[in-house]
Amino acid sequence: MAKHNPNQETVSEEVLAALMTEGSVRAVWAIESSNGKFTLTAQVGRTIQTLRSRRKSVRMFADLNRLKKFCRKRLGINRFEVIGQK
Repeated sequence: MAKHNPNQETVSEEVLAALMTEGSVRAVWAIESSNGKFTLTAQVGRTIQTLRSRRKSVRMFADLNRLKKFCRKRLGINRFEVIGQK
């Protein structure tokens, strides 16, 4: 199970989509932050990478429905584990 670490590597949407297409992603997690928003984190080989926004900061999703739609439409991700704060 992944925990958010501010020193983790980040990955762009384009690169993550390509990694999904080539089958390099081993696991995907939606991790709830202390403010109730979610980050998308993926295990690529032995590396844990968090999706970043276009401005290079970590991409935050307001709720799981938005994250789910983004994953399906933009990344081809149909399944992920949710890790909550509680």
